[in-house]
Amino acid sequence: MVQSADLKAVLDCDLGLCPLTITMPIRRLTLLETQVPKTQLIMAWIDIPSLQVIASDQYYSSVDAENVRYESGTRGVDVELEVDGD
Repeated sequence: MVQSADLKAVLDCDLGLCPLTITMPIRRLTLLETQVPKTQLIMAWIDIPSLQVIASDQYYSSVDAENVRYESGTRGVDVELEVDGD
């Protein structure tokens, strides 16, 4: 797990159990428009229901124009996500 001091490097938040917040890095990195290699981001992950804010290392990369790969360095998640135009 990334130490709390790393929160100053955070650009995005990730609200636990909320698929909406994953669109922030997808859009900022232009993962659907360009081929982006595996990129590490430090996220302010907000645990639900405790609302504790945790620094979380996450990895994003392009697959194609409709899919991105998401990996969590802190929770053991590695998935390919289908993303629609909305």
